[in-house]
Amino acid sequence: PEPEPNVKRVLFCTGKIFYEVHAEREREGLDDGRIAVVRLEQLAPFPFDLVCRELRRYPNAEVVWCQ
Repeated sequence: PEPEPNVKRVLFCTGKIFYEVHAEREREGLDDGRIAVVRLEQLAPFPFDLVCRELRRYPNAEVVWCQ
């Protein structure tokens, strides 16, 4: 995937939290492209390669875990 340097925060989460965060972001009007929400499908074994790929996609972003 192409790098997205304008994203300022990457939020990693799992399960239904993804949908709750997505809905809240739209409700609050924060769907302007500065926050990326990434859903992890599995935690064990941890998908280091996929997480690293996503991190490279957002070089200027703060990384946050939401649970």
